[in-house]
Amino acid sequence: MQDKSRFDSQYVNSHRGFTLVDVLVTTGVLGVLAGLAVPAYSNLMESDRRIAELNSLVASLNYARAEAVKRNATLTVCPSTNGTSCSGGTDWSRGWVVVDSNTAGAPLQSAPALTAGTTLSVTGSAKGLTFESTGRVMPMVGTTVTMCDARGAAHAREIEVSSTGRVAAAQTVGHSLSGSPLRCS
Repeated sequence: MQDKSRFDSQYVNSHRGFTLVDVLVTTGVLGVLAGLAVPAYSNLMESDRRIAELNSLVASLNYARAEAVKRNATLTVCPSTNGTSCSGGTDWSRGWVVVDSNTAGAPLQSAPALTAGTTLSVTGSAKGLTFESTGRVMPMVGTTVTMCDARGAAHAREIEVSSTGRVAAAQTVGHSLSGSPLRCS
């Protein structure tokens, strides 16, 4: 009989399940971890969205410069409200187009409006940047584009277009290429 009781106790001890306390503690720990992860994930997604929008503008500027040289033509990147022509305004957050200044046709490239709450502040040539066949920008003025969102200047991004047509994006969030802090209005 003694062997049988030992066998029964081994069987019972080896098939124990989780207690209610174990399940509640595990659920509580997972809840706390999820509560910490969701805000960080939201911030990551917001940053990723801004980077994609900024890269879209950088790509359009680089495309216009390269095509101007390739076509031996004058191409313009300008704000657009309809996605087909330059609006003549300075609101880049509603989208932009790349157009051949010498022909009146469809735009070579267009970009949609930015996400709600995102603003682009342009200093220099705010109504558009025109690339000549040499790759230079007309008028010969350095242009700075600052992208801001609801999170403020600490998360702002900047692009600089030199008078020679070189497009550069600041690598440090919240700072210009020269390292000075950005401001959002």
